[in-house]
Amino acid sequence: MNRVGRIKLKQLIGPKFYSQLWEFASSLHGVDQYRDLAKRLPAFAPRTIFDIGANIGQSADRLLRWYPDASIHCFEPADSTYRMLAANMRPFSRVHCHRLAMSSGSGTAKMLIYGPGDVANRLQSDTVVRNDGKSTGIEDVDVTTIDAFCERYRIDFIDYLKIDAEGHDLDVLHGADGMLTSQRCGIVQVECGMNPTPAKHIGYAELDSYLRNKGFVLFGIYMQANGDPARPVLTHADWVFVGELLLRHPLKPVNVSALPASAV
Repeated sequence: MNRVGRIKLKQLIGPKFYSQLWEFASSLHGVDQYRDLAKRLPAFAPRTIFDIGANIGQSADRLLRWYPDASIHCFEPADSTYRMLAANMRPFSRVHCHRLAMSSGSGTAKMLIYGPGDVANRLQSDTVVRNDGKSTGIEDVDVTTIDAFCERYRIDFIDYLKIDAEGHDLDVLHGADGMLTSQRCGIVQVECGMNPTPAKHIGYAELDSYLRNKGFVLFGIYMQANGDPARPVLTHADWVFVGELLLRHPLKPVNVSALPASAV
């Protein structure tokens, strides 16, 4: 269930029953990635987090709650959305907002804009800019790679790399080839497609193959969604991978009741 669905459910059944229901549901593996990571990898205490495709800060808000010692770099290239993100994150000194798109190379690119804060805003993948009739405009945006950004700002390790680039996700991963190959990422979360249609996201088989070749294995599948009411099929989900280097850390039991409640 996505954020909007959780909010509607909370309004429908009331906050108290919702909290009890969510506590039970999130105790099952595959519902809440942060809780699952806390249970299965209790030594995981990220210091550096990248939120690629941060939108207005929805993921950053939860990451702040779960990881109080982490610095969070939020990347959002769309101008109006970036301004909303920066305003939302201004109270938090641990969050650093960058008006940048991540890809497989550096330079500039065209971005289709669907509206301020719209999660559908996305980079054009080819050299021909096509307005699909639904977007409200096109913006020129600055583009860089994760490897180049890390080199420039002397970031040696990304503990948690979250990518939601609306179909541009594989290009983002290609731009992190150095960090991934050298196992300088701990957790990698990527939104991917679960069926050939709609062909908006990177396919799960391609994503799994790419990251396995870099030494990452699947930890869990989250936020499963059906984005097309006319077709009763799974369209996309967030796949969370863990690096083999991180798996070598010793695991120990954790008191689940002491974990923080999931943010709505």
